[in-house]
Amino acid sequence: MNPVDRSTAIVELNKWLDAIDYEDGRIVDENIVEKIEEEKSEEDAEEKQNKAGEKILIKAVCDGFITFGDDMRLNLELKNPIKAEDGQIILEKLHFKTRLATWEYNKAMKGIKPDDADKRMLATIAAFSNVASSRIDRMSTKEIRILQVIAGYLL
Repeated sequence: MNPVDRSTAIVELNKWLDAIDYEDGRIVDENIVEKIEEEKSEEDAEEKQNKAGEKILIKAVCDGFITFGDDMRLNLELKNPIKAEDGQIILEKLHFKTRLATWEYNKAMKGIKPDDADKRMLATIAAFSNVASSRIDRMSTKEIRILQVIAGYLL
């Protein structure tokens, strides 16, 4: 893994946001832009959640766990690879599609109740990564958190 500096990580993440046609803004490097926080009285809950997600992604890129392919597919190397009962590694990296056809998404959601947010999130991650939900379900809550952030941008 090759560590990346914060500014480079933000540039790479913004290229990925362009590649996935994310329309709700870009990640801003607070070290470069003058802080406007004094002018803001309060951030709303959604904005706070977005900033928390951005920090998670930036840290993962800086630490070398997230990389991007030539086609701007996001690749996530797991800190704790998934192992079979015999100790053999069965999953150590996820590769996310930049787009998902509606029929693929609907197929992934088939049989999952609309109010079952956890299963819907696992199914979304599985659909974008082509990894079975049963394997994703074996990941730690910390790793699931980063997958949730990635899925949130992709949807």
